[in-house]
Amino acid sequence: MIVQFTTVPTSIRILEFAKTIEWWFAEQIQKYESDAEYIAEGIKLDLADKICEEMNIQDISKEQLSELFSIPIKKINKILACKHNANISMMVKLALALGLKLKIDFVKIEAK
Repeated sequence: MIVQFTTVPTSIRILEFAKTIEWWFAEQIQKYESDAEYIAEGIKLDLADKICEEMNIQDISKEQLSELFSIPIKKINKILACKHNANISMMVKLALALGLKLKIDFVKIEAK
């Protein structure tokens, strides 16, 4: 009796691996969805994105924003790089310098 071994095609193994990785990432994200630090980092990224977007729309450089904001350029860089825990007052000043109003809201967490 001759035993033949068949190999699983590479494309199937890659698909199985991709599904495993996708499942692992989904599990990791789910773990962090209720983590305060993870949520705070997401908010900081959103704020930095909005600031950069508005700076582009208004054609304002970091240097000009620094003058409007009366804050050193190093601090502006840290805020935009999300390496600074800016307090609400600082974010309000930054919003005002861009002609914006900072809005903070509480929303219900959706049940899963």
